[in-house]
Amino acid sequence: MRDVYVKKSVEGFMKKALERKEIEFKKDPDEYVRFEADITEEEAMILQEDALCEEQRGDSMIPVYSYRVISNPELLAEYRARNNGMNSYHVLNRDRDLVKKLDLDD
Repeated sequence: MRDVYVKKSVEGFMKKALERKEIEFKKDPDEYVRFEADITEEEAMILQEDALCEEQRGDSMIPVYSYRVISNPELLAEYRARNNGMNSYHVLNRDRDLVKKLDLDD
């Protein structure tokens, strides 16, 4: 099990990201915000990134993707399928400069 700490504002989004990937977790309500889940360090990083995307998305129907997702065509296809095939997306604010450097045709 690995402890994953997130900002209080991201707590609900982290829970959503964990549930979407069907990862069992325990949340300790007595600490800042700690999720305990049986995941690797890399999976924890990806979940934190997904939670930030969900936070930025808010109530919008348009998903938010990170540079990691946008720069990988197979992963982008997977995330688009998860969002009912929606081709539109916003870029995670922290990754905007990285995405601008990509040569995207669409």
